Amino acid sequence: MSLPSSLYHAIEKILDAQNLSGIRQARRVLTQRYHDLAKEKISDASFIPQRFQDVSRTKHDVRHPNSLKDEGHMGNDAGRLSYLATRMPATYEVCLRVLGALSDQANRVTSLLDLGAGPGTVVWAAQDLFPNLEQVTLVEEDRGFIHLGTRLFDETLEKKHMTWLNSSLKDAIPFQPHALVTLSYVLGELSIADQEYIVNAGWEATKEFFVLIEPGTPRGFERIKQARHQLIQQGAFVVAPCPHEAACPMVDKDWCHFSQRLERTSLHRLIKEASLAYEDEKYSYIIVSRNPLHDSLSRIVRKPRHGSGHFILDLCTRDGLKRLIVSRKTGKLYRMARHLEWGDPGPKLDDA
Repeated sequence: MSLPSSLYHAIEKILDAQNLSGIRQARRVLTQRYHDLAKEKISDASFIPQRFQDVSRTKHDVRHPNSLKDEGHMGNDAGRLSYLATRMPATYEVCLRVLGALSDQANRVTSLLDLGAGPGTVVWAAQDLFPNLEQVTLVEEDRGFIHLGTRLFDETLEKKHMTWLNSSLKDAIPFQPHALVTLSYVLGELSIADQEYIVNAGWEATKEFFVLIEPGTPRGFERIKQARHQLIQQGAFVVAPCPHEAACPMVDKDWCHFSQRLERTSLHRLIKEASLAYEDEKYSYIIVSRNPLHDSLSRIVRKPRHGSGHFILDLCTRDGLKRLIVSRKTGKLYRMARHLEWGDPGPKLDDA
């Protein structure tokens, strides 16, 4: 089970009295719309809120969105419940891994502002990582998701330090300052001008760390890359995944993204009509800070490859992209490479 047991059981309780066939149908409708767009080669799928688009992959799965919250298309309970069952586990796992990069600074995270919070997925990931977290503010435009989020929190989390703001992001500006500000799977729902505006407002509200997460697609990465440039211009320091504030070395058809594997529950497989017990969620992200705090001197930006007596590591470093071949002769470094995964901080190059 990828979700915390208390959250899983809360979702299960909500879904228990629902018509699961209706939820599956809601997912099928959106899937067909997304495929129709692809056939017509329409590049703008803005009618599909991108935080609900499924970018998970398994060996046999086809990528597709899972649900809509938009009132004009599928803004009903079935669409939202489909999100709880099939998208929340993936976004939770991604948020948990991304926010985990701040574990060494956990004591500095005393407040959280989640922009475009949905049902509060980020809060679930943050609660166990940051023991000093006392104040949480969630900004969400969809009343249905606020209602569901409140029901989920009723099961486990104390609400006395939590505030829901039912508002669009633009209408909620200026945001109140918080130690940690998050913008997860939201930028793709905004126009280019509004992306810049919201990123700027989020940074102004950041006292310590600003975290942005997008789907691990070329377009998702482009949004992260643009936000990265904008934030560095405003004096932000990159914590992760980049080991520098120089120009991003990813060019042409290459893009920086990572993958998180998660276990599918039986309910997840039932609604998604999937046979495999797992899926891999692709994502791109950036964490910036008010103060210099690099997470690493390099980052593994592709899945490490194991050859005969060696490992091949593709790294982003302060000197650009580098490929490191680690052979058995390197001893300690070779033993270390056996445990390195895609997205991990890389080894010091002077150890190679």
